[in-house]
Amino acid sequence: MSVFERPEVVERYGRERAQWRDLYPSESWILSHLPTLSVHTVLDFGCAAGGFRNLFPHAQYSGVDQSLSMLEKAKESHPDSLFWDNLPDSGLYDLVMSLGTLPHIADWESRIWQLWKLTRTHLVIDLRLGSEDRTGTYQDVPYHILSYRRALRFLNCLNPQSLTLHGYTHASNCEEFPEVFMGVFLLEKRRSN
Repeated sequence: MSVFERPEVVERYGRERAQWRDLYPSESWILSHLPTLSVHTVLDFGCAAGGFRNLFPHAQYSGVDQSLSMLEKAKESHPDSLFWDNLPDSGLYDLVMSLGTLPHIADWESRIWQLWKLTRTHLVIDLRLGSEDRTGTYQDVPYHILSYRRALRFLNCLNPQSLTLHGYTHASNCEEFPEVFMGVFLLEKRRSN
């Protein structure tokens, strides 16, 4: 059983990560810099129990998660929102976000491309950064540290109008790495003429 299917983990995500005070400092800082008046639609990839729905009370919120137990909890807690177990093939959202998910995905580049294609204006993602690419495990889940250079080179290939990074060095939950840079990125798409 995946750690994200365990009842105690589902309950924890149902209680935590649902208010501004529950955010990590880097997440709070980045999200506070969004022009919230222009966020009418949100797609949250790795939404867990849908707690971030509460951060955007006036937006149409949709969430994606692979944990069916998390999705059940999200649907129960937020019946006014849409939840899926896969990314939609199409659609445009004012904000596409993925916080706490991409560091567990080996093929993070293709996933970020997918998310970038689904955003109309803003993409918010977090990555764990270090001096070199490394992989470890955290609670039996893969945990990927990306080199600063590789991550920034890739994000620049998306050709954003702007890219903002905020983060901090933090003790890692992963035994293989003593500390890691917790980086949250805000990318703004170029407006087409």
